[in-house]
Amino acid sequence: MRLNRPVYLNTLRWFLDSPPRLLCAGLMALLTYLVVGGMAHMEINGVSSEGMFDTPQALASAGDKILVLLAWILGVGLIRREISSGAIQLVLLRPLSRPSYVLSKWAALATLNALFLVFCWAVLILRGGILQADKAGDLGLLFGAQVLQIFALAAVLCCLSCVPSKLGEMGTLVLAGIGILILSHYAESLDQAALRAAVDFLWKVLFPRVGAFMDTDGSGAAMSLAFNAGVTVAALGGAMALLQAREFSYAETGA
Repeated sequence: MRLNRPVYLNTLRWFLDSPPRLLCAGLMALLTYLVVGGMAHMEINGVSSEGMFDTPQALASAGDKILVLLAWILGVGLIRREISSGAIQLVLLRPLSRPSYVLSKWAALATLNALFLVFCWAVLILRGGILQADKAGDLGLLFGAQVLQIFALAAVLCCLSCVPSKLGEMGTLVLAGIGILILSHYAESLDQAALRAAVDFLWKVLFPRVGAFMDTDGSGAAMSLAFNAGVTVAALGGAMALLQAREFSYAETGA
């Protein structure tokens, strides 16, 4: 199993040929510049505002929101669009395995999100937000954790895009979220620590994050690395298994 270059490049072209996606990504880039640039400005001038602008914490928190939103803007329809149109039939006529197809789709989405993450950090560096030598190690670890977060987000989207349902990725996500909320309600009403731990685990899988692992002293990025690496492998494996088990006909409706 290896990356298929034509599928990878065609998926990147699909992202770049969509004006609405490009517009949303541009607005996200502007928002990121304002948020990250403002964060750097506050840091370099030594203003902490009760720790709200501590760089590792703030980057993890902002990344959880911005990277998750961007991944969903770019990734909806990643595989499902080819299933629903029947185009996947033509794609799979090539000497291409289904696991390789999934891997190539995942890699394309992960690449775009990684480029966006590099942009965020470039803004931070140019604005002088990581001049503090004592935080260099924390920030390096955080960057690695956010790269794994991107990989996990792309893998989860691939998996949801392969689910045989007419609901689509968003519908599947909403349905899963409702199920977790119901479980959370029973966990609180029954005061079950095991159920609460299960709910927290499921949220972290459904929305791979870094900030969820960060405590008050800014640690936890290493734990996030390990967790999101596991989510990436499990979600990619799930997507490959789901696609491998399906039989396709032309012009499917996603069922």
